Amino acid sequence: MRGTDVWIMIKVKVNLVRQGRTLELEMPEGSRVRDLIKRLGYPTTGVVVTRDSRPLLEDEVLTEGELNLFQVASGG
Repeated sequence: MRGTDVWIMIKVKVNLVRQGRTLELEMPEGSRVRDLIKRLGYPTTGVVVTRDSRPLLEDEVLTEGELNLFQVASGG
């Protein structure tokens, strides 16, 4: 925050499915899915974030509510 700027925060509940735990975070309004992924320390490749069973795109703007984060595995 600089000067009289005020950051509006949104509350996001994230279920880390693979780890079996849930985090509650505050993110600045206007944050995108990729911002959430980076804040949690994950690379933007190899994870899928869903809301109501619908995958979200990395550039979608977050809204308050509950999300699921899945780490995907690949290989051969």
